[in-house]
Amino acid sequence: MIILLLFQRVPSLFIGKTATHPKVIMSSRMKYTPRELWSVFKTHTSKLNRYILFYRTLCLLSVSIMLMLGYARAENNVPFTLEKSQNENQISQEYRGEETEERTAERKTPPYLINAAFGLGKNFHAFRAGLAYSPFDMPQEWEKWDFYVELAFYVLHRRVYTPKKLYILTLTPFVRHHFLPHSSFDPYWDIGVGGAYRDKKYFGNIPISTNLAFHIKTSLGFFPLGKKGPSLSVRWYHFSNARLKLPNHGIDINVNIALEYAF
Repeated sequence: MIILLLFQRVPSLFIGKTATHPKVIMSSRMKYTPRELWSVFKTHTSKLNRYILFYRTLCLLSVSIMLMLGYARAENNVPFTLEKSQNENQISQEYRGEETEERTAERKTPPYLINAAFGLGKNFHAFRAGLAYSPFDMPQEWEKWDFYVELAFYVLHRRVYTPKKLYILTLTPFVRHHFLPHSSFDPYWDIGVGGAYRDKKYFGNIPISTNLAFHIKTSLGFFPLGKKGPSLSVRWYHFSNARLKLPNHGIDINVNIALEYAF
């Protein structure tokens, strides 16, 4: 399912059969060189769709790497087996004590997050700035989770048609899951659903019907310089009125790169 989603633009090129895509015309050969495949793919897909394909592939690889890191960490943290030797028993008990202290140390949620992002949509680009606040720390048994409420401001700019700019204000609660909360790398994933206000009912030639809308956000990130430094993440944003009024042309900011700082 994931492979079909990633390569849905030209599916027949990746299953070893003659191409049946309406925009792809190839000979009846069963095998093609990588250069021929890339040439056909580049000819019949737009630059934006290639960006989206790269983004989906990056997300898939990131999740795979995080799962492998989590498995390796779990394997390395298996406690020593107690042996009959007194010295070995003492070493094992000391090791267990250190592990217990490390794992019982509370991980406090940073109360504030400030972030900025640049993104690309269909025939437009977007700038975003946000401030998030965590009203409480999660219980110890939920130490891998954080809860935030974020206020964000978006500026969307189209290359063609008028009005070329759209301003959006959002208020979004979201949860964040830390895959390795005690590591300096600390990869995380978050998702949230909230409300948005758009200053216009048209964005270029796209009718969006209502000023009020729903807002969905999700991101995948990590701390490349450790937890004291900023985090880097890839994000996706969606705006829609959930068909409360037609026409309901949703707005997607598909590819976003964001920097975030916790304090």
